Amino acid sequence: MPIRVEPHTAKIIRRVSDPAYKGLMIMKKTIKKTGFPPPLTLRQRAEEIARETAHLSPENIDGQTPEDIRQTLHDMRVHQIELDMQKEELCRAQAEIEDSRARYFDLYDLAPVGYVTLSKQGLIIEANLTAATLLGVQKKYLRKQIFSGFILKEHQDVYYRHRKLLLETGEPQACELKMVKIDALSFWAHLEITATQKPSAISGQVDSAAVYRVVLSDITSRKMAEETIHQAKEMLEEANQELEQALAREQQLARKDGLTGIYNRRYFFELATREFSAALRYSRPLSIILFDADNLKQANDTFGHLAGDRLLALLAKTAAEQLRAVDELARYGGDEFIVLLPQTSAQQAFTIAERIRKQTAAISMEIDRETLSVTLSIGIAETTNEPENSTIESVISRADKALYRAKAQGRNRTVIYYEEKKR
Repeated sequence: MPIRVEPHTAKIIRRVSDPAYKGLMIMKKTIKKTGFPPPLTLRQRAEEIARETAHLSPENIDGQTPEDIRQTLHDMRVHQIELDMQKEELCRAQAEIEDSRARYFDLYDLAPVGYVTLSKQGLIIEANLTAATLLGVQKKYLRKQIFSGFILKEHQDVYYRHRKLLLETGEPQACELKMVKIDALSFWAHLEITATQKPSAISGQVDSAAVYRVVLSDITSRKMAEETIHQAKEMLEEANQELEQALAREQQLARKDGLTGIYNRRYFFELATREFSAALRYSRPLSIILFDADNLKQANDTFGHLAGDRLLALLAKTAAEQLRAVDELARYGGDEFIVLLPQTSAQQAFTIAERIRKQTAAISMEIDRETLSVTLSIGIAETTNEPENSTIESVISRADKALYRAKAQGRNRTVIYYEEKKR
């Protein structure tokens, strides 16, 4: 006996029993299990499901039992729940995709450095917003641009040299060079270049064509700071050099006698003290020559002190020309001069002193149409191992005594202290 079905329920049963609707339910289950198939396969599967559910068409509903109708209603509710769950999953997946896209944008496009992917021919395949901003070009216009075209002509050799090394060694390369924006403004950049291989967009397989990846950083501020430091260092070195030169000049002036240009008494004692200590330590001879002009007072009284100063300068010049490179000449005070002779005995010093005396006696100076000449009295002393020879001052004192002995003997002569002591 047929079961009476309410009109509203019959309408729902007819819709659920429709092959297209039933096929959609089965298709959803298939998608859930296998994923999204290509469009052609999906169509074929839908037609197959429609054929399999043809017996559930509305015209066949009168022949269904109550159990079949209840099962159909149950399936309808289950499919509806599945659709709702799948919709939620799709919404979550879409949200995750959007979140991933946002993270990709932050990590790649808004990275603090520029990322550029180049073809084997050096053409820009892809670049992030940072690279586009650095180069002053909109991102969409960078594609297929020659990357080296953004490098200053004078620095392109640096880029090509490192790219060649990359091909030869496979090792990542880094270099610093100047790049040019589209508006011709230049900036310093640090490039890190690596070689990789690009997967095919169709097959997913690795393409054999090499692709370069470049990390681009603007280091203009650092370069400017380095240049400032370099300039400051150069200025500091120049100032330091000038200071050293000034110090050397001051030291030289402090060591030199202003009138004659030879060493002064203070610096002479610095030299003599060092040489005297070495002579005692290594038992080497050392002699002192002390001399003065015999008739300087007469020259000052007759021609004035300016004439006397000129005579002293001439005397210093003449004496210096007769000395060896190791000897040191200084103005001892007034018209007295002193000579330090390292590793020299009194007898050897006597030969040098006589050369100075004779050469000085042979020179003259014209003043007010009159000729002015000068002679020297010279005293010599040598270091000894005696207790009174314990300081350089004691040696100078003996030379001074020899000098006064020379004056007492008639001037214009050389006297060695030992000879005076022996007599």
